[in-house]
Amino acid sequence: MERTNPHLQVFISFRGKDVRGNILSSLKEKLKDEGVNVKTDEEMPRGRKIDENLLKLIRDSKVAVVIFSENYPESTWCLDELVEIKKQMELKKLAPLPIFFEVKASHVALEEHNPFKDILLRLEDDEREIARNGKKALEARPA
Repeated sequence: MERTNPHLQVFISFRGKDVRGNILSSLKEKLKDEGVNVKTDEEMPRGRKIDENLLKLIRDSKVAVVIFSENYPESTWCLDELVEIKKQMELKKLAPLPIFFEVKASHVALEEHNPFKDILLRLEDDEREIARNGKKALEARPA
């Protein structure tokens, strides 16, 4: 019988294609063996924007393990999770535990030119383009 402590909930934020089947599986197994209630976004439907149920999983957790990997910033889900984790940290409701999987901490801190930073800059440009196109569409709307 699995012994789980409902008061010790850990949320793990990760980019599936980078860590599923290796570090993620091992980490979840070890935490569950110790009775930790492990939550991830794996139960959530794919292809949709992050929803309130996932944000609640983060809010209800005591610890957030963020597995930073090469493709982590490509995922809007990962970035949305990270924003909520940061909010909960600022409220002193959540302790963060970063893991740098095949990336340097300096890449995540955006201290140097690297693929991690390039992805974020590309996303930023894409968002600006979406905003510009939306503005143009609104300006051209029928009166």
